[in-house]
Amino acid sequence: MKVNLAHVAKVHIRYYPYHQNAALMRELMKRVSSKAARATNQKCQIKCEVESTPQEPELLIEYGDGSKLHLQKAVPGIKLKDILEEISRKKEQIQMTAAQPAEKLEWKTTAFSAEYMNALDDPKWNKKPQGPVPPEVLDIMETLTTMSEFKGESPPKEIS
Repeated sequence: MKVNLAHVAKVHIRYYPYHQNAALMRELMKRVSSKAARATNQKCQIKCEVESTPQEPELLIEYGDGSKLHLQKAVPGIKLKDILEEISRKKEQIQMTAAQPAEKLEWKTTAFSAEYMNALDDPKWNKKPQGPVPPEVLDIMETLTTMSEFKGESPPKEIS
């Protein structure tokens, strides 16, 4: 299985050479530091520490989105294939998240904010919405006030 480090920021491997999973860690290190893997992301930091005292192997993979995969203890039955599949699965997950258009998320927030602000301005409402005003509403209210002051107009009552 090929290793693609496109969405990996750091790989840190630490192991004791006489541990039962040392061969797994050595093979993983060989795979992630190969020329083919390094070509997928030259900025990825790869660090390997060979310990002189007996201890469990440790693997830390930090992804570009800030998430981490951290294996501190030997997982019984774990294979190199499992680790490489996890790296690949996470890469696909990051790609899908990045592919979601931000416009749709912004539109939903704006629609919610407009509804909340209309409720505040509607004279038919005897009761104002309870709880704190959402931060996006405060941002919109501040922007509208600033725009109105700049144009010399009063802020609009409804947002559509």
